[in-house]
Amino acid sequence: MNKSLSRILMIVLGILIIFLIYQTVTGIKGPIEFDKESKARYEEVEKRLDAIRNMQFTYKEATGKYASTWDSLMMVINHDSLSIQRKILIPKSSYDANVYGPNPKLADDTTKYEVVSHSMVSIRDTLTKIIPYKLEDISIIPFSDGAKFYMKSDIIEAGGGRIKVPVFVVTAPNRLILKGLDEKYFNAEAGYQLGSLYETTTEFAYKRDGVEYE
Repeated sequence: MNKSLSRILMIVLGILIIFLIYQTVTGIKGPIEFDKESKARYEEVEKRLDAIRNMQFTYKEATGKYASTWDSLMMVINHDSLSIQRKILIPKSSYDANVYGPNPKLADDTTKYEVVSHSMVSIRDTLTKIIPYKLEDISIIPFSDGAKFYMKSDIIEAGGGRIKVPVFVVTAPNRLILKGLDEKYFNAEAGYQLGSLYETTTEFAYKRDGVEYE
């Protein structure tokens, strides 16, 4: 074997070794980077679902049911109010029947009267104090380039058909949550689901078998 051929073989062998090292490093690094990025995205989705749940609870308190569309949800949040009840304890010596009304209720502390007051508060103002996001953006699935969470509500029978219960569901599939990541590492149709249209639950969970999304 002449020197030229030996040199070519050595170069080819060197390139092959570098390629194999690259493939090995990539094969190890790829899943690690995916796990790190997917975990961060899932945590953000969970925070959004928790915020959506609070918004739905408030909507139900105002209307008696859950919202089925983002437009109807935001309409109530932006324009409706809730009645807030507060209990005030007033010393007997300071009680004014002209201000608080006759026949006061005696408090557990018998030196005081218990007065219940009612006031109306803006739903939007209430929610902005507990939700760290712009309310108009809650419907957007993080990292999805603008796709919205799927949301639907219904009324189902419970207690053997004796009562009717409002329910709602909110979903986001991996193909939107993990958009831009290598699909060989995840099931595109699996994802997160909040609530259910078939059970009276308002919890969220990761669904490996897939989630409904329209």
